[in-house]
Amino acid sequence: MLKAIHHVGIVVKNLEESLCFYRDILGLKSSDTFYDETEDADILFLEVGNETVELISPRNVKVSNPSRTWKRREIGGVEHIAFTVDSLEEMHDRLSKNRVTCLLAPTIFRDITFAYYEAPDGVILELVEEIQKNTLSHSLSKTP
Repeated sequence: MLKAIHHVGIVVKNLEESLCFYRDILGLKSSDTFYDETEDADILFLEVGNETVELISPRNVKVSNPSRTWKRREIGGVEHIAFTVDSLEEMHDRLSKNRVTCLLAPTIFRDITFAYYEAPDGVILELVEEIQKNTLSHSLSKTP
């Protein structure tokens, strides 16, 4: 029986560029870096909550990652990775200041607010803020 996702692995063209995005802009904590001789790749692990994101940078392979948009779905495979955030508004401002392209502005859907952003290597980043029920009912009561 499956219990949880252990980690997400992302093949990257440029490890430093991806590290800048995931660690410096998003705030994930780097935990381990090593060279994997079997894969001939530099591996870097980033921690977010109890989860792990693995960046894999092959040394002798040209990595080609097609750009994606959340509306264009003719490219198969994993489309996006979603992170829960405390404040989507704060993260949206942070990403905007770092010139990260917003693919879908913050949108309310049921009990969440979410938005899509363009991450390195063709990855779409989704940020999700869970709306407190009392906040949601309070904000709905203010709408005309």
